Formats: sequence, structure tokens, C-alpha cells
Amino acid sequence: MDTYQVWFVTIGLVGVGLLVLVLLKTSPSLTSIRAILEMLNTRSGNILLLAIMSMFFFWETLHLAYYILSMIEVGKLHEDNAIALMAMQFCTTGAFAASMGAMLTMMTGDKSLPSHLPTTATTTTVTVPPATVVETVAQTRPDTQGSE
Repeated sequence: MDTYQVWFVTIGLVGVGLLVLVLLKTSPSLTSIRAILEMLNTRSGNILLLAIMSMFFFWETLHLAYYILSMIEVGKLHEDNAIALMAMQFCTTGAFAASMGAMLTMMTGDKSLPSHLPTTATTTTVTVPPATVVETVAQTRPDTQGSE
């Protein structure tokens, strides 16, 4: 089974499962969904999501490497194919390294990230007098500056 077919089957099964839950009127409540989303918005939730993304990119990088090797073995690709090499470079240094680096930064407790969000908001009110249409056009068009 191809990788894309696995994704389509997975999404289809999740969709059918949600449809069954809705028809049986046992779908999760909004408070439970909100609790799950709030859990994912914590530090440990971010580490969990980044770990899942790192494993996903590692898995896909292995698939890509073996696919490129099989294409070279069959003779459809040459060893110096620039597109294949750029794809491997993106997978190893871009996607996987970025998610792994973000996870390690989150796990070490880097102080560059805010520890909490501000709880109070500051509101500033500014009053601007309305401009007429002629003044606005004269300000935006340089050829009408001296014609009045």
C-alpha cells in the first residue's frame, strides 16, 4: 500500500468514526475538546507535538531515501540527480532538523520563550479629525499639489 493510500484510509476511518459518534449522539463535548486543546498548548503538549512531527519527518526521510535508491537501482534516476539530492537535503536539514531543534529547545527550557502571557491589556484611544475627499486626493496624488 502506498503512503498516500495509508493517509487516505486513515482520514477516511477517522471521518467514519466521527460520523458514527455523531449519529449515536456520543460525540465529545466542547468542554472536553477545549481541555484537550489547552493541554496541547502547554509546554509538555508542545514537546509531544514536536516529538510526533520529528518522528514523522524521520519516517518520511527514510521512505524518500529508499525510494530514491530503488529508482537509481531500476535506472530511472542517476546518482547525481539534483532534484533528488535537494529533496534529501530538505528532509534531513530542513524538516527533521527544524522540528528536532525546536523540540530540544523546548525541552532545555530556553529563556528566549515567554514563560507566561500578560494578563492585562492596555487600551489607547486616539481621536483623528475626519478629512475631506479633496484633501485626501490632494495628499495622495502628487500632480494636484500646486494646482489648487
